[in-house]
Amino acid sequence: MDPQLRAAAGGTRLGRTPPPTPLTPAAAVALWHQVLDPGPWRVLNTLIGIYPATVTQDELADHAGFSRTSGTFGGYISLLRKNGLVQIQQGRLQAGALLRLAEAVAARPQTGDRALPGA
Repeated sequence: MDPQLRAAAGGTRLGRTPPPTPLTPAAAVALWHQVLDPGPWRVLNTLIGIYPATVTQDELADHAGFSRTSGTFGGYISLLRKNGLVQIQQGRLQAGALLRLAEAVAARPQTGDRALPGA
């Protein structure tokens, strides 16, 4: 994990302790909005806004207001990929596993406190 975002996983690199692991997509998004600088957040927020659709890097740069060829935009994509927030498949980008995991947790049926079989 990128050291700048270690706080989101329980570290203190950014000088704050993160809240407990979010259980809803909205809470996951809010957590990353707090942790990310404005540039990477703008890129991620653009992908969240079109999720589950995918876009090319050119389309993403255009929608987020960046130059596709700038090193800054490339750095933002790299930072988000390292932290599992963006995935690239066949040249197309999509909000990453964190958002899908949060959706899955939020959608699971509430079963109360039950012991695991054999426990």
